Amino acid sequence: MLKFYYNTGPNPMKVALCLEEMGLQYEAVPVDTRKGDQHTSSYLEINPNAKAPTIVDDGNVVFDSNAILLYFNLMEKKMLKFYYNTGPNPMKVALCLEEMGLQYEAVPVDTRKGDKHTSSYLEINPNAKAPTIVDDGNIVFDSNAILLYLAEKTGKFITDNTPKSKADLYSWLMFIATGIGPYSGQSVHFQHMAPEKLKYAINRYVYEAERHYDILDKRLAQNKYMLGDTYTIVDMCVWGWARMLPKVIGEGELEKRVNLHRLMTEINNRPASQRALNINVSNNHNFKVEIDEEASKHMFPQNERLKNI
Repeated sequence: MLKFYYNTGPNPMKVALCLEEMGLQYEAVPVDTRKGDQHTSSYLEINPNAKAPTIVDDGNVVFDSNAILLYFNLMEKKMLKFYYNTGPNPMKVALCLEEMGLQYEAVPVDTRKGDKHTSSYLEINPNAKAPTIVDDGNIVFDSNAILLYLAEKTGKFITDNTPKSKADLYSWLMFIATGIGPYSGQSVHFQHMAPEKLKYAINRYVYEAERHYDILDKRLAQNKYMLGDTYTIVDMCVWGWARMLPKVIGEGELEKRVNLHRLMTEINNRPASQRALNINVSNNHNFKVEIDEEASKHMFPQNERLKNI
């Protein structure tokens, strides 16, 4: 995390303002001029001019307030952009970003307003879904691809590089991508969103959701986390949908799967998950909540074809 060495003088305060305006996470380190903190050998190592402010960002030391502001300007241009909404898939990426302590700009994609169908968004995500990230010119879409990209880039929350560890990582990550996600989504859709209640569809997708979550629960009966004793991106991936089991299957369904419930409770109590769930509030992003005719058209464009049948 970026360290900000400061006091309450004019120059440190303009850097503090910039940090807050940019929404950057930082550790504030006091430099008390009247106690001589600026003359200590440890401070002189990072600022030979013995003045505040100074920042240390990932090993990069910058002193002089104006130089710091210029550095932040450059940093903002290179900052990872996270295109999101508050659905299950973007939320697991939000959790990952917060767990890794990465600096990012949160860009809202309001599904109910049709943001995902704009030409500018389709340029970075031809599938017209959230989430997407743009990291120093690299575009990654699909939530599981993003988690794997971030873990491999940072070396955090990932297994070691042995074939056995990689096999487990890829297998469970793709199990969630191709099973948990689709069946959970369709279960929610046919129970809560479809214009008519189709017993066959509801039964199929609820059954498959139950079967997939039972597999996760059985796995977690044998391990503290999905890949053993270490918390990884696979657990974050599970969290995206599993925390919503009351809506996916029904009330009491998470508690029924005691091992899965244990993991969800642990992740929900992590500070990073609280920050992730609060992402829209902390960024003053107000997503449309009502599902009116406009929202339905953007969310379910396929329904337009039914009008001609």
